[in-house]
Amino acid sequence: MNSTATKTPKKSGRKLGKKLLVSFSSLVIGLGLLEVACRIAGYAPSNDYFRWMADKQLQIVPMPNQDTWFCKDDPLTGETRLPVRINKYSQRDADYPLAKGPNELRMIIVGDSLTFGQGVRDDESYTAILGRLYETEPRSPEPHVINAGVNGWSTWHYMRWAETQLDKFQPDVLVVGLFLGNDMVISPPDVKAIPVPLENWTRDSALYSYGVEVYRKYLWKRVQASKRGMSLEELDEELEQYKGVIEPDLQPNERKLLWKKNSIPHLATIRKACEEAHVEVVVLMIPSRASLLNEKLATKTVLFHKTLRDMLNAIDLRVIEVAEPLRKAGEAAWLPWDGGHLSPAGNRVVAKVLEVQLDALGLVPLPTAPAGGEL
Repeated sequence: MNSTATKTPKKSGRKLGKKLLVSFSSLVIGLGLLEVACRIAGYAPSNDYFRWMADKQLQIVPMPNQDTWFCKDDPLTGETRLPVRINKYSQRDADYPLAKGPNELRMIIVGDSLTFGQGVRDDESYTAILGRLYETEPRSPEPHVINAGVNGWSTWHYMRWAETQLDKFQPDVLVVGLFLGNDMVISPPDVKAIPVPLENWTRDSALYSYGVEVYRKYLWKRVQASKRGMSLEELDEELEQYKGVIEPDLQPNERKLLWKKNSIPHLATIRKACEEAHVEVVVLMIPSRASLLNEKLATKTVLFHKTLRDMLNAIDLRVIEVAEPLRKAGEAAWLPWDGGHLSPAGNRVVAKVLEVQLDALGLVPLPTAPAGGEL
């Protein structure tokens, strides 16, 4: 009896182990077959190889030291890959010494994908163009523009950056690239570290691409249409109208409330942090394509911009606007395959306005006359 009693658990344990092994093997084989099926159906591994990592202070940032790419799918040139360089500080910029040079005026621009330069090359973002504009004429101290924009960030992230990074990077000027389309939408600030590497790994599979497409094309749209009592055709029509804007079920008064509740307090915290660190701060208001080029939204856009500008002025923040120059540039200011982001031409418009307005505000030294001559 004793020998039988002692052997039974071992046999049971071996059987359970075999069952788990069979189950795991079946799962792996099943996923492998699905991966093969997705590739045969034309789905490729993820259309970008941009890698992320969780950050205790900033929630999520690009993985440092990346020479990577985003998918472009440019119908005009046929390009499909857009090179992206991420430096050792997780910024879309070249590496640079952390300590400022003796004749350096350091300007850091924080923002979301509009500032990062989604859809354009490293040297085509408005931050890179602004840096080159400063190089055309001698200034002292010499302005050095740093791109600290991150895709998907909101005013909560800009606030956290100001609270945690000012001492590290010691900018003289901080520009907040405020995208008016969705920067007041706050993502959960308690992101965990595990999903980020997991997502990075799954991006290498065609099955991931298939899942993302199913979610975007079917599940999300059906949920939105059901919530709003619309047909899928009606939702598609509205989504096209609001390219580059937040979820279209937000009315203007709801957006105003989100700005007032979320983003204005965040920006007030930024102003206070900069004041304590003796850093000049200015807000760059970047409008969405739809708000400028859709005639139905034109009047509401003007009123909304004025309201937001007044709210920013009320917390002692200086504002630079680029709405009118972008409106004049028209469709050419936006990527033809991605109406939510600026084209190289649109980035040039923003950079030139920034150069002129930062000079006017006295935040950047004016060009100096060459020795023995005049400007």
